[in-house]
Amino acid sequence: MRFDNIIGPSNISKLKRFLKLKSLFFQDNNIYSFIQISKLEALTNLMSLSIEKNEVSDTILLRTFIVYRFPNVVEINDKAVSDSDKQRARQQFQHFDKILSTPTIFSPVASQTRNQEESKEDRQQAVKTQRVTAKKNAEASQNFIQNLTQYCIGRDQRLEELNNTWENSFQTVIN
Repeated sequence: MRFDNIIGPSNISKLKRFLKLKSLFFQDNNIYSFIQISKLEALTNLMSLSIEKNEVSDTILLRTFIVYRFPNVVEINDKAVSDSDKQRARQQFQHFDKILSTPTIFSPVASQTRNQEESKEDRQQAVKTQRVTAKKNAEASQNFIQNLTQYCIGRDQRLEELNNTWENSFQTVIN
């Protein structure tokens, strides 16, 4: 089963109902990013996680990422989590939360999933914020264009004055 299907909003909500679910094992599920794995954070009772034969399994940072993002997990790929694992994870992933908060940087699919999960109120607030921002941008651009136009008109007037002065000076020199 593809991992994207497992971490879909409806399936995650179903998995959350299994209060005694403590362990998950994934093999050949097309897991290719840490962002995908982070979707499992909703399963707060999870204590053991195994991920094998997936693209992400070949990465050096898989273990430290899981230790960092899943503080309740005490076993990863049948190996206990130690205090040194936790310390290393904090050092390596201290800035990762910022990256997770903007998943559209890495994956348009993640953006679609996030949009599906947003509540109606969140979408309304986002639309309102976009409208306010658009209005501010429109006002700023109008002011900029108006100032630019006035500047150009002033420059044209000054250029015309210089041309007239030059012609008058040239006529005087000729005479």
